[in-house]
Parts: sequence; structure tokens; C-alpha cells
Amino acid sequence: MSFTRKLRQAIALPPHIIVKKAFEIGLRTLKRSLLRKRDYQSCTYSLHYTAELPLLRYVLPPHKDSLQHYTPLLDELSVHYMAHRLDVLGSGWTSLQYGTTPKGTERHIYTTDIDTVQDIKVTESNLQESKRISKLLPPTYQPIDWQKDVKSGYRWSEALWYKDNRYGVLDGVDVKVPWEIARFHHLVHLAYSHTLLSEQSNNTVFADEFRNQILDFIGYNPPRFGVNWVTSMDVGIRAANMLTAYDIFIASGYKFDAEFERIFTRSIYEHGKHIVHNLEWSADLRGNHYLADCVGLLYCSAYLPSSPEINAWLAFSIQEISAEILLQFLPDGGNFEASVPYHRLSLEMVLYAVGLIHSLSEEKLSALYTYNNTFIKGKPSLTPAPLPFYNTPDYCKTNAKKTPLSSEVYERIVQAI
Repeated sequence: MSFTRKLRQAIALPPHIIVKKAFEIGLRTLKRSLLRKRDYQSCTYSLHYTAELPLLRYVLPPHKDSLQHYTPLLDELSVHYMAHRLDVLGSGWTSLQYGTTPKGTERHIYTTDIDTVQDIKVTESNLQESKRISKLLPPTYQPIDWQKDVKSGYRWSEALWYKDNRYGVLDGVDVKVPWEIARFHHLVHLAYSHTLLSEQSNNTVFADEFRNQILDFIGYNPPRFGVNWVTSMDVGIRAANMLTAYDIFIASGYKFDAEFERIFTRSIYEHGKHIVHNLEWSADLRGNHYLADCVGLLYCSAYLPSSPEINAWLAFSIQEISAEILLQFLPDGGNFEASVPYHRLSLEMVLYAVGLIHSLSEEKLSALYTYNNTFIKGKPSLTPAPLPFYNTPDYCKTNAKKTPLSSEVYERIVQAI
């Protein structure tokens, strides 16, 4: 929208509305300035966070027989993933490593002076922790350039505060490329490949790769810096994929080293914290982005050990997922965005969310009766405890007699399917 059009719209508003909106904009600008200053001056890793208990688990050991059919496909994919190649949004199998030459997008090719991982510079406040994490990577590991659009060659900066990243202004540059890479969809395939190899002597190669890519990302993408913290939707999808892959590795019998476990668990907390403070919510219009925020927060709070803060996240995510199912899926089951791909995306997120809610432990469910709603600030608010519970529909294959999802929510999902 042009400045002239915005000005015309502003002039057409009543004076008291203009004053209110001007005040809100000023307040937002001041808050952003203070937060930006804080993050440049202080370490954004949650160094204070320590979990006394391990992450919870929800995935059953995968059936190898059911995976055998996909062995050729998994073998082909794993070769590319181990070499740090992805087919990103139609790019073809493309290297994600530093110093690669892009093919260009519609003849637009961008260059960067960041040719090796040694060239990158995180903020001074995050440097010590970033180096500590990156030193856990083996010398043979080739790092991934997480900030790069591998199609055009354009690169964002891991030292730039997340809300200051600009995109959609340069020809041929697509910010969704690094976002898609950092969503970590491929980690689940690595976990399945590990399952097929779990009884062989070289059964650690895929687990090692999972560990290294996670540490690589965490070390060179400090919270709230770089392009991969811009949208909470991507943060939520990344957290869900990280946790699902991790759970499959554990279910297959693998045990990660203690230091990785600490860093990984803390990162899941950082993902949840980022989402809850950067919700893509609007009173006027919201869609699959906000739904992804809530599902990502559900994953973080379901897997993290219980605490007053985590319990509030869990209650909030379930409250909002229930509300968004009824808002975003119409009574006939159609998604309000009137798009088949968006319908599928939103429904997939909903089904995984409902499955996870059904799998919650008694401890997690009991927290929905006693949570402290004041841990959720701003809008939308979390209603005071307890969340309402309902009888589980007979067609749901679950041992739980009560569920925090209403029959109307289940009926809407059935219609959507």
C-alpha cells in the first residue's frame, strides 16, 4: 500500500480514532526500540533455563515392516540430506553449504562475502554461547548456511534483529527459501532412515547428522536474530519437526549425549517462548499462520517438563486451537481461506495437534485444571483455570474419558476430513 493511499485513509478517519491509532503506533515503536536495544546488549539464549527432567515422549517405536516399502525412497533422500542438499520449493537438489554458486532466479544473481562459516558474525552478546555450541560439532561436519536464499544467492544476516529483516523488496529474492530449509522437514526422514538401520553396526550415522544439524542451527541462529526467527509460524513448524524426529530416534533406542540433550531442550523452550511473545494474532483477520503458532506452542509445552510457565502455554495452546478450528473451518468443513492447499495444511496441523492432545500424560492433563493464566500477557488472553473438559466421542480411539476438546470441535474436524 502506497504512502499516499495510507494518508488518504488516515484523513478519512474520525479525529479520536486517528489519535488512538497514532498512540498505538508510537507505543509499538517505543516497545520495539527497547526490545531491540535489550537483545543487542544481552545474550538472547535462555541461559537461566534448566530442565531437571527429560523431555516427555509420545511416539511409539516405528514398525520397521511398514517402513521397508519406503526403503528405496528413504535411501535416495538420505544421500542428499547427508550431503546437505535439499530440493527447496522447486530448486532441484541444491547444496546448502557456504560458498556455493547460485543458479539465479529469473537472471537475478546475488553475491555475498560470507564464503565460510568462519566469516559469519553473531552479535557480541551471543558470541560466547554461539562458539561454545559450535565447538560441539565434529571437525568433519560441513555447516549449513541458514541465512541464504540458495536460489538467488541473496543472504540475510544472523547478526540482524529479527524484526528488522526486510524481504519482498528485491527482484528474484525469496525469503521462503531459507524459511523452508529451517523448518527441518527432512529431519523426520533421517529419523526413519535411522530406524531401518538401528540393528546394523553403522547405526549412528543418521542420529549423528540429526544432532549436528540441530547444534549447527542453534549455534549460528541465536534466538531473535536472523531471518529464521521472523515469523512464529516457521518457529512453530521447526519445533514440531525437531521434536517429532527426536522422539522417533529415542523410540528407536538411540540415546543422545547429555550436553546435546541440555542444549536441545533449552532450544525447545526458546522456541516456545518466542512463539508466545510473537503471536500472529489479529482481532480482525487471522489464518493458518496463527494456527501454526498455536500448534507449535502445543508441541513445545507438551514435550517440555511441567512448570507454571509451561502449563500456561499448554492451556493457552489448547484453548486457542479449539477456537481456531471453529473459526477457520466452516460448518460444512471447508476452510475459510477457500484454498485446497491451505485446507490441507491447516487440517494436517489440526490432526497432529488433536493426536498430541489425546496422548497427553495424566500430569499434563491435570495441569489444565490448575494453571496460572497470568503467565500469558496481552491479547488474546488465557481464561482462568480450569479449562472445560468434555466426554470423549465414542469414535475416538483413546483411553481418555475426558477431553479439553468439545464435541463441536470434533464434529468440525470430521466435516473437514
